[in-house]
Amino acid sequence: MVSCKGIAVQPLINELGQIGKNQYKSIPQKPFLKKSYPLPRDIAARTLAGIGQPAFMPLVNILDDDNKIRLSEAIDALGHICFYNKNFNIFPELRKCFDDNINNGLICWKLIRAMSGIPESSEFLKELSENSDINALLKPEIKRSLGFM
Repeated sequence: MVSCKGIAVQPLINELGQIGKNQYKSIPQKPFLKKSYPLPRDIAARTLAGIGQPAFMPLVNILDDDNKIRLSEAIDALGHICFYNKNFNIFPELRKCFDDNINNGLICWKLIRAMSGIPESSEFLKELSENSDINALLKPEIKRSLGFM
């Protein structure tokens, strides 16, 4: 039997990045300074983050999505779920998504942020922080993510 929350997951996934205009379009110039994980800006992603575990696997399945807008918002929801529910190990999937989107700064920035809730990502983030070729705007988020571990 699917819960009421579970029933809402797929329709919400279909709306990722489609409602409102508050989503990130580029890496912000100013780092997020709060000590908590940021609530997703996209209303569908925010709702999926609130649903939590029932939304987890459907969101993981989006990590291979070619629709970068949907992918971007799914990463926000996944990051929020993983940060507040430490029992998920999806580092390999996030790392693959990072490698697949290495030329998309916004996706990489969001993945780095999502990794803050996944201790297995610490070595990868340390390597990134030492990489002189990495986008300078990613460095504060790498440092922030490592600070949570």
